[in-house]
Amino acid sequence: MSDKKEPTCALCGQTVSEEERHFCLANSGRFNGQVFCSEHQRRFSACPAIRWQPGGRSSYR
Repeated sequence: MSDKKEPTCALCGQTVSEEERHFCLANSGRFNGQVFCSEHQRRFSACPAIRWQPGGRSSYR
């Protein structure tokens, strides 16, 4: 049994694939250095002014 922890989405806690993790790390400026599942990566395609505002275009619910 391995003690290696699987990477998870910073918003929902869902396990992310190595591809999703790599994409987030390669675009760390866009994702503020965090790792997100593909569903929540879409949140960061919005205008930077509304990305982090509650109720923004793609807010987490």
